Amino acid sequence: MAGDNSRHPWEQPGTGRLDCDPHRAHLLLRLGSIGFLLGLLSPLAVPAVLAVGLGAAVNALGKRDLARMAAGRMDSAGAADTRRVMWRTPSPGEPPRLLPVTCPTEGR
Repeated sequence: MAGDNSRHPWEQPGTGRLDCDPHRAHLLLRLGSIGFLLGLLSPLAVPAVLAVGLGAAVNALGKRDLARMAAGRMDSAGAADTRRVMWRTPSPGEPPRLLPVTCPTEGR
């Protein structure tokens, strides 16, 4: 039982676990877009508060998802989209980042 034959199949090079959680990149992209639209209405008090809260939630969920992907507990197919939405969504107190939202060809 010693050697490489005793390793789990998902530990072999080029493979991954099949029982991990699905990624939420598409959900985070939608929530980030909603937060951006609320940010455009920021001269009004209520949308500004909602935009900041939603942006903070998207960043926190994105960081958590990336950590779970790195640990192999979440599907890593959404890692690039998760990083992209975290870059687009400013943290509370940051100015809005308009360029990536208006230029969807980022990464080409």
